[in-house]
Amino acid sequence: MKRNKTKRKKIYLASPYTHSIKHIVNERVEAAREYVSRHTPEWNIFSPIVYSDCLLLGDTGTDWKTWWKYNKREIDACDELHVLMLPGWEHSEGVRIEIEYANENNILTIYKRK
Repeated sequence: MKRNKTKRKKIYLASPYTHSIKHIVNERVEAAREYVSRHTPEWNIFSPIVYSDCLLLGDTGTDWKTWWKYNKREIDACDELHVLMLPGWEHSEGVRIEIEYANENNILTIYKRK
């Protein structure tokens, strides 16, 4: 059986997460899941929100600083950074840091609506 050796793009999905209202956090997680689910057939896509939300137990931090070392490695491995423009994305410190890092490292940044 032959394997498809065509390299699929690896995408990092930046999207806002933290909010003081729990249902907004849940809506953000669901929007990121939908984006990942919809685009997984065409890309290898990594979303720290989708893959990390289920790990948050007890006193695990939700701020960008807690996860930055991990997320930075994922951005380094990506071909593109997609920004999911959910309400509040432009106020997210984590999203801002991810965009700045991608730009500093010549990683194409693409802005996407839900």
